[in-house]
Amino acid sequence: MTDANPSLDATAADTGAVAADVTTDANAGAGAGADTAAVDNAAGDAAAADTGKPTTAKAGTIADAGDDTGGDDGADAPGDADWRKEFAGGDEKVLKRISRYASPQGIVKALIAAQDKVQEKQANAGKLPEDATDEQRAEWRKAQGIPDKADAYQLPKVAGYDWSDADKTVASDFFTAAHEANMTQAQAERAFSWYADRMQTITADQYEKDTSSRNALEDDLRSEWGPEYRSNVKMLARYAEQTPGAGASILEARLPDGRRLGEVPEFVKDLVERARDHYGDSSFIAGDGGSSMNNRKAEIEKVMKSDINRYRSEGLDKEYRTILEAEQRSNKR
Repeated sequence: MTDANPSLDATAADTGAVAADVTTDANAGAGAGADTAAVDNAAGDAAAADTGKPTTAKAGTIADAGDDTGGDDGADAPGDADWRKEFAGGDEKVLKRISRYASPQGIVKALIAAQDKVQEKQANAGKLPEDATDEQRAEWRKAQGIPDKADAYQLPKVAGYDWSDADKTVASDFFTAAHEANMTQAQAERAFSWYADRMQTITADQYEKDTSSRNALEDDLRSEWGPEYRSNVKMLARYAEQTPGAGASILEARLPDGRRLGEVPEFVKDLVERARDHYGDSSFIAGDGGSSMNNRKAEIEKVMKSDINRYRSEGLDKEYRTILEAEQRSNKR
């Protein structure tokens, strides 16, 4: 008996590999039984396409045969039966299932079609239908680990970070959008863990900038004001507290470049001048600032009398002149 197809062995091997892939994919789907049905249905469709035979029970008439010169009575050729038996490997159930195919190529096409169908089913398994009802949506969200309502989301615990009222307001808006987008609790937590980390970085950077600006301002004002530094700072704080609608928080207000007004040299100096015009130096000469300035004046006068070279080399002469000018301004008021 002559083989029906010289490449039969190679084709059978390829078909077996495809069959193994389909079996693996089918078992990974929504259920072995359901996937087997899908494989059979797809295989049946491919078999019909391969053989050209009708899938209904109605038989054709003799006129449908046309001119038949081959004398074929509809039975499989001996070679056709042999390849099916070889594929079945002695399993009657397998032989019965592949008997519908006219060629090994038909089995390959059927298995590929079945594989595509199973993969499509798996791809759509976790999707929510566009026309889902409220009940279906609620059930699907529960299965996916999505809270049933927006305010059911929880903020994550982040080491070293306390959620402020402002943060919670942002979270409330975010969770509303997250619920509409069907985000899980775990996904929402990851988003807000990033938010907390970002806010910590911004706060640390701002603190460093504020500290640097404050130190630079203090050095500048101490150099310019000398012994009047403490009294001027106290006068600044007292005057700022009386700012209408803002109070001392005016010093915490920020410019577009991020600087606080309390660290802007021009603003601070102008505010002190306004405070001096409002209160006068006399109100502070009599207080702690004045007492400190008077003590410093006495110290400088002592050095001036005992060591004139030190008095000049250390710039005490300039500091002494500043103190005298402050006293003169106070006496004029």
